[in-house]
Amino acid sequence: MLPRHQWYQKNISVAVSRFPWAATLNPTLSSRIEVLPARNSETTVKLRNILIHSTYDPSKEAEQFAQKVQSGDCVFLYGFGLGYHVSAILDRLGPGGVLHVIELNYNLLSAAMILRDQTQVLADPRLHLVFGNNEEEVAARIQASLKPFGDPSTPFQVLFHNPSFQCLPPEFPRIATALEMLLMERRFPTVLGDKEEINYLYNQNLTRITPGINRLKGTHQGRIAVLASAGPSLDNALPYLRSLGNGAVIACVDTALSILSREGIVPDYVFSLDPQDISIHHFRVPVAPKTRLIFTPTVCAQIAHGFPHDKFVVFKEGHRLFREKIDLLNEKGTTPAGGSVACMGLDVLIQMGCNPILLTGQDCAFTGGRTYSRWARTCLGHIDQIDRVQTLDASHLLDRRRGKQLTVQRTDGGDVPTSQVMYGYLRGIEEIAREHPDVRIYNVASQGARIDHVSTLGSIGELVRLMN
Repeated sequence: MLPRHQWYQKNISVAVSRFPWAATLNPTLSSRIEVLPARNSETTVKLRNILIHSTYDPSKEAEQFAQKVQSGDCVFLYGFGLGYHVSAILDRLGPGGVLHVIELNYNLLSAAMILRDQTQVLADPRLHLVFGNNEEEVAARIQASLKPFGDPSTPFQVLFHNPSFQCLPPEFPRIATALEMLLMERRFPTVLGDKEEINYLYNQNLTRITPGINRLKGTHQGRIAVLASAGPSLDNALPYLRSLGNGAVIACVDTALSILSREGIVPDYVFSLDPQDISIHHFRVPVAPKTRLIFTPTVCAQIAHGFPHDKFVVFKEGHRLFREKIDLLNEKGTTPAGGSVACMGLDVLIQMGCNPILLTGQDCAFTGGRTYSRWARTCLGHIDQIDRVQTLDASHLLDRRRGKQLTVQRTDGGDVPTSQVMYGYLRGIEEIAREHPDVRIYNVASQGARIDHVSTLGSIGELVRLMN
């Protein structure tokens, strides 16, 4: 076996030819790294008292980690560690697979180059490795790495090497939050997978005979639209929504339906995607014939079948249940927006041709210490019964109680607390707005989080001037 410094030189010579940033890695092992011999004579390490690989058999552990990867997959992985699992994934990918790896811990990545022969892994053209010291530059590289995952026809896996993820440096707070959101999104189908599959089974025939959102594309070209969510700022906008009359397309997420109904406001569209039975509470109000439902095929079957008026279906791009149904997706229509029903609603309104689009109740933060409109209590009281992971909407409230918060910039320039889930919603809206610079999107009367690429209308007076 070569001395450690010789492994480093061999590894770096290969790495730099493909990843120029590798030249910045350290040939000296950090004092924070504790090297441990595994029982099978391989090497493992501890960092921050976190064991990175097994002390018994790191290679066998790596094979178990990679066992769900299939030939031809496109894999997004956080955590290079010492590379055992990276090699195991490459062994399973086949010639058509691709592996995108992010590792932001400088000391850990340097240790990987010092302690093990990585030359075969680093030279593999299927490997794309992201590292950097500047958060903005790294974010751009990560975004480029995620582009292949936008193709619904591409089989993909999102994996986190948890010990490496626990060692993510504090210098990357926004990336850490974004990765945690991605981790939550990947766990979401695992937790609710059975519910989604059962709903899709019940909704399958309905989905086939229901028109898709492709039928609605361009139908409201150039019309102003309002998308109402159930955040605290909805309270300020409610008195004025009725005055928009027939001049605007009124849409809402399902959590806001009963609030609008209470005010005598009849939406043109209501959006719903929650697979849980408990979400039918949002629809236990009189629904006017003009209100149309736009739903995903995995929505609670009682909502999809029980809605009494016109409805349209939209498929989520890349969803595991629909990857093979390309013809059906092309026929009905898709949305790239996931997680938040508001993101789905915004994307669909853009597909309808609406411009401008006014967001109300879209705080993405604990505005005034609250998560929802004050009128939401009666229709959302059941949220206390739901575990945090089981519904992304419910996790707003429970995240706050558990104290896991972060601070974002408020619309007036100050700071406001938010949760990781709402931060994910915020980023989702920003991404949609960034992708559609020709669509004017306004956040009305919000004192919540500032949303990049979305203009803030600070007062109802500004809204009135816009309407006139």
